[in-house]
Amino acid sequence: MADKFNRVCVAGVGLIGGSMALKMRRLGLAEEIVGVGRTIQNLEDAVKIGAITSYTQKIEQGVEDADLVILAVPVKAMPALVKSACGCFKTSAILTDVGSTKSSLIKAVESHLAGLNKKVDFIPAHPIAGREKSGARYSDPEIFNGHWTIITPAKSSSKKGIQRIKELWKALGAKVLLMDPEIHDRILAGVSHLP
Repeated sequence: MADKFNRVCVAGVGLIGGSMALKMRRLGLAEEIVGVGRTIQNLEDAVKIGAITSYTQKIEQGVEDADLVILAVPVKAMPALVKSACGCFKTSAILTDVGSTKSSLIKAVESHLAGLNKKVDFIPAHPIAGREKSGARYSDPEIFNGHWTIITPAKSSSKKGIQRIKELWKALGAKVLLMDPEIHDRILAGVSHLP
């Protein structure tokens, strides 16, 4: 079973972020889950369904004291969020994402984290799951069951962090595979993005 996190921040409480949060709450894997988003209505929906315990529209407030930060916004928005949050991460926090492209994202995120005095453990991941509907109200705690999640470690990713994220995804119902980020991008470009 995965270790419990005291405080989790989910930036982007849509279908994937909301489903992760909802399953984590149901399994008791987080004491507190803070949602970060732009739309108050969506964040209130996430509280109503029990996916998050509180919310903010400011990433800086969301990541404060969080043991785990999950980036579940569009990939292009992730580096700017990390840049904004950089001074607010807790020392030794784990940062992960659910983006479908990895190499360029890893470079961008690591460049923002490089100047920090405190260690933030970045463990990139990509759950191969989803639906055509979006928003917290469509969150489904069973959406990851039997689907693959690919962990694409960055050069700075620790073994302990990789293990914790691997255990988290398994607890959420996913099958987990570790893969080099560039190989991931080549395979996904051929089987998913190109078609």
